[in-house]
Amino acid sequence: MPSTVIALVASRQSLRDCLLVVKHAMVKTRQKIDVEDASGDRFFAELKKTTNGMLPANIYREMYQQSLAHSHNDIIDIGVGQGPSSIAFALGIVHSQRTNIVHVIDQFEQVKDGPHRYCTKDFPEGCRLANTEVFLNHVNDYGVDGTIQTYPCRTDEVDLDPDLQADILAIDADGLIDRDLGYFFDNLVPGGYIIIDDYADMINKRGRAKLKGFSHVSVEEARAEWLGMSIFARRRILGKHFLVYVLANWIELSGAMKKKKILGTTVFYEKTTSKKFRDIVGSDQSFVDNILMSRFLSELWILVQGRSKKRQPPYLKLLFR
Repeated sequence: MPSTVIALVASRQSLRDCLLVVKHAMVKTRQKIDVEDASGDRFFAELKKTTNGMLPANIYREMYQQSLAHSHNDIIDIGVGQGPSSIAFALGIVHSQRTNIVHVIDQFEQVKDGPHRYCTKDFPEGCRLANTEVFLNHVNDYGVDGTIQTYPCRTDEVDLDPDLQADILAIDADGLIDRDLGYFFDNLVPGGYIIIDDYADMINKRGRAKLKGFSHVSVEEARAEWLGMSIFARRRILGKHFLVYVLANWIELSGAMKKKKILGTTVFYEKTTSKKFRDIVGSDQSFVDNILMSRFLSELWILVQGRSKKRQPPYLKLLFR
């Protein structure tokens, strides 16, 4: 019976499972996929299909093209699901005849439906290991297992070499992009690309559902509740898309990066500085908090009053739009 060999190397000398770095050698017998012609739309549509990709196929094609164009250093890929983005990046490295690595960071766990095959709700024991194996099987299918190093843990539990240099940093996690940039922005070389998903000036379904939870109170009472929340709770209340939108534009305003293109809800930035991330953005996030609170109260006012957006009271408009 075929088996998968996964060599686990502990990060930070910890025994915790979530700090295990998967340096994989795979011997599972699976049919390889022809990756010689990875330039056409059909190939990336198939990549999306075979790996349960959550993004449009043209985004994976763009990731491949960016990997081809940035030809000197490693790539950091955060929040990878079953692997389409990591495979696209790795193929760019292979086809440009480089020996760089794609550093893949993902918890490989989800409470319920999401990008992974298994969830802790239905599979509480072994969910992470099973999802990691699904990912590694896809990586092996596309023949890029030697180009990918996988860290099945949170971003704050990864200890990359501070001297590691990356050309691309891709983030598709929980929306807290300032946290992830705080850990890995300094590894990115000036001129490198930052690719962020779920960037949109919108309140998604989860945000709308949370807003309804405040529909029984007045706007004034909701404001008081907001001020009593933790920073983490405030950030989650309007959904991932708007949070990413506000944080990304705030970071761009600080001078850390410059927007190059937007494809759907995926935005591509170029790093424009050699300064440390914390020296650029600082620790004062009152601007972000004010924007989120103003949008929260504005949307709640519309919900409670049942009025059209044309008559909504103005909230703090994003000057960087």
